[in-house]
Amino acid sequence: HYFPYYGKKAQVGAHLRHNPLVAVKFLNLTRNVELKIVCKIIGAGITFDNVHDPYEGKVEFKLKIED
Repeated sequence: HYFPYYGKKAQVGAHLRHNPLVAVKFLNLTRNVELKIVCKIIGAGITFDNVHDPYEGKVEFKLKIED
Protein backbone atom coordinates (compact mmCIF):
# COMPACT_ATOMS: atom_id res chain seq x y z
CA HIS A 1 0.00 0.00 0.00
CA TYR A 2 0.97 3.62 -0.44
CA PHE A 3 1.99 5.31 2.80
CA PRO A 4 1.28 9.05 2.81
CA TYR A 5 3.61 11.28 4.78
CA TYR A 6 1.98 13.20 7.65
CA GLY A 7 5.12 14.74 9.15
CA LYS A 8 7.67 13.56 11.70
CA LYS A 9 5.62 14.56 14.75
CA ALA A 10 2.37 12.99 13.55
CA GLN A 11 3.76 9.67 12.36
CA VAL A 12 6.25 7.47 14.20
CA GLY A 13 8.90 6.10 11.84
CA ALA A 14 7.80 8.45 9.05
CA HIS A 15 11.41 9.25 8.19
CA LEU A 16 11.91 5.58 7.26
CA ARG A 17 9.11 5.51 4.68
CA HIS A 18 9.43 6.80 1.14
CA ASN A 19 7.00 7.23 -1.71
CA PRO A 20 7.39 4.61 -4.44
CA LEU A 21 9.67 5.60 -7.31
CA VAL A 22 9.88 3.85 -10.66
CA ALA A 23 12.11 4.66 -13.63
CA VAL A 24 11.44 3.32 -17.12
CA LYS A 25 13.39 3.78 -20.33
CA PHE A 26 11.46 3.28 -23.55
CA LEU A 27 13.43 2.32 -26.65
CA ASN A 28 12.23 2.67 -30.24
CA LEU A 29 8.89 4.38 -29.56
CA THR A 30 6.83 5.16 -32.62
CA ARG A 31 6.20 8.90 -32.83
CA ASN A 32 2.65 10.26 -33.01
CA VAL A 33 1.19 7.03 -31.59
CA GLU A 34 -0.40 6.97 -28.13
CA LEU A 35 1.04 4.37 -25.76
CA LYS A 36 -0.96 3.22 -22.72
CA ILE A 37 1.21 2.42 -19.70
CA VAL A 38 -0.04 0.48 -16.67
CA CYS A 39 2.11 0.11 -13.54
CA LYS A 40 0.88 -2.49 -11.03
CA ILE A 41 2.04 -3.25 -7.52
CA ILE A 42 2.32 -7.01 -7.14
CA GLY A 43 2.90 -8.61 -3.75
CA ALA A 44 1.37 -10.58 -0.93
CA GLY A 45 -1.85 -8.99 0.28
CA ILE A 46 -1.89 -6.31 -2.44
CA THR A 47 -4.93 -6.10 -4.70
CA PHE A 48 -4.68 -4.68 -8.21
CA ASP A 49 -7.75 -6.24 -9.87
CA ASN A 50 -10.60 -4.84 -7.72
CA VAL A 51 -13.69 -4.49 -9.94
CA HIS A 52 -15.12 -1.88 -7.54
CA ASP A 53 -11.97 0.27 -7.57
CA PRO A 54 -10.14 -0.11 -10.89
CA TYR A 55 -7.21 2.08 -9.74
CA GLU A 56 -6.45 0.24 -6.50
CA GLY A 57 -2.86 -1.01 -6.59
CA LYS A 58 -2.03 0.46 -9.98
CA VAL A 59 -1.66 3.63 -11.98
CA GLU A 60 -2.39 4.14 -15.67
CA PHE A 61 -1.27 6.91 -17.97
CA LYS A 62 -0.79 7.60 -21.67
CA LEU A 63 2.32 8.77 -23.46
CA LYS A 64 2.57 10.28 -26.93
CA ILE A 65 5.72 11.75 -28.44
CA GLU A 66 4.83 14.09 -31.25
CA ASP A 67 7.00 15.38 -34.08
